[in-house]
Amino acid sequence: MTRLPVFSLILIFAVLLTVSCAGNEENRVAQPADNSGTVQQPDSTSSETGLNQPADLPDSQMDRTVTLTEISKGLSIYINNNCASCHKIGDEGSESGVDLTLVGQRMSFEELTAWIPNPRAVKPDARMPSQDISGEDLEYLALYLSMRK
Repeated sequence: MTRLPVFSLILIFAVLLTVSCAGNEENRVAQPADNSGTVQQPDSTSSETGLNQPADLPDSQMDRTVTLTEISKGLSIYINNNCASCHKIGDEGSESGVDLTLVGQRMSFEELTAWIPNPRAVKPDARMPSQDISGEDLEYLALYLSMRK
């Protein structure tokens, strides 16, 4: 029997937890109608990378198709960029930075995509340093975080 690395188990658990939270009516994201792993809503692309804006953005009023792959990629980027060395989600991570457990209630997708690469451009006295994340990686990370409600 092959053992899964701890990282794989954490990733699987986080994806399952995120998906189970997506069914909450407050998130306004539909549950999959089948076993495809795709949460369907009318599609609307708005970025160069083809990613759609999340439906739970009240300021943009965009409908959204969210896939488990996108959520998994966002979580992987969070882990690979060592965000947990400063930030906490649930019981995991450090308390030196802002708790990101419910960050989607405080910040929209657009706000996160502006904040993550250069927080001091948004708030000059921000403690968070600039991050070398851009393009699809930034969009996947912001999508993952904006879904945390």
